[in-house]
Amino acid sequence: MVSITPSLSYSPTHDGAELVVDERPVARVAHTAHTVRTSLAMLGGERFVDVSAQPRTVPTLLRREAARRREDPNRWCNGVADAIHGDAVDRGMTGIPDTDKHDLEALLASVTYPLGRMARAHGAGPLPFVPRWAQPALRAATPTDAVRRLFGRGASRAMARALPRGLIPGDAAPAEAAPDLRPLGLAWSLRHHVDNDRLAIILAGRATWRPSQHWPTNDELHSLERLWEITDAPTAVSLALDELSEGAGIARLTRALQLIEPVALVSAMAVARNITRLEEQAATVVPPAPPPPPPRRPRRRAPARPDPLPAVPRNPPRAPVPDRLGDVYDYPPAIEIVHGYRLGDHRFVLPRNRADLALWGRRLANCLADYADAVSGGQCVVIGLEERGTLVAALELTRDDTVRQLVGARNARPTGARRAACHRMLRDLGLGLATA
Repeated sequence: MVSITPSLSYSPTHDGAELVVDERPVARVAHTAHTVRTSLAMLGGERFVDVSAQPRTVPTLLRREAARRREDPNRWCNGVADAIHGDAVDRGMTGIPDTDKHDLEALLASVTYPLGRMARAHGAGPLPFVPRWAQPALRAATPTDAVRRLFGRGASRAMARALPRGLIPGDAAPAEAAPDLRPLGLAWSLRHHVDNDRLAIILAGRATWRPSQHWPTNDELHSLERLWEITDAPTAVSLALDELSEGAGIARLTRALQLIEPVALVSAMAVARNITRLEEQAATVVPPAPPPPPPRRPRRRAPARPDPLPAVPRNPPRAPVPDRLGDVYDYPPAIEIVHGYRLGDHRFVLPRNRADLALWGRRLANCLADYADAVSGGQCVVIGLEERGTLVAALELTRDDTVRQLVGARNARPTGARRAACHRMLRDLGLGLATA
């Protein structure tokens, strides 16, 4: 056991090591031949949840635990980074950038995903997170292994050579820009529609760099995979390359194909090969929306009569209720990892104090502010769901890990996509077990 601080230890195991805080395991690092898996301890160490796709989870947990003990968070993270780096080198892992030796988040991304580490060696930044569809490829030891995992054993050598070129950001990208996963995602959606030579062209596409918010989700790629059937192979490749060069957004391309699909299925319609012209084509086949009704003329109201009584408030303002349990909510590590967890367009957040709950209650037009005492006392946890940066729903999790309610604005039932995102988050992070 290596003591990093008086409270934090790095305890070796047969396949890696455990991070132990005050004799309690909080995380586990497991090494294989060429990659690393990082897990977070749940239920006091009885269960571990894989958080490798979110490299910032373990550093966030360590900084929080260090702050709780009034110790230096940088010393915690740098000490763990040195220990993991030394362990990885001793096990024969090569190609780890020198800049990652003292940056725990970047180091975890590099040792977990060999293809990300390869792109990092050519000037790319660390991966902030990895979508589920891309994990098998990025965990592969070589590009040949990666294309076989995603495209089957029939993948060609040209595809293996093209894959690393597509990950490296172009010259116009900012310094330390993360690898762009859009070429890989578009090629994966076309794997049953075009031949290997065309797939290699898309994989090697020098895309106009876009940040990770523009990476396609599993649902978007599956929808796009079905919609490619209304196009021929040259048209599909042209649209994919146009998306990479223009960076218009896969959601925009998918929407245009969805509008054209009903007409293209029953007619010999030639689908446009450019996204802008495709949208113009969709506008011609979809009937325009009816014009809005003319605005109603406002009714005139009689002027208000002056109140003969003096202006005395009927109800005196209430004195603010003191927060006896502190202004800042303190969550256990198993709940803290929810904050910032992202699934496509959805992001989960935790309220930090009473003011946050009051603000959420006003935005959703419900009684979330009344839950302040229950959250302070630990009787329940309120989790907010943001969609494209806007709060759209809130979930209540009781002390016994049961989902009591999930409501949207004005206590309405959330859409299927939002319910599915919440279910996926609970399953990924090992929460809501009583309702599974």
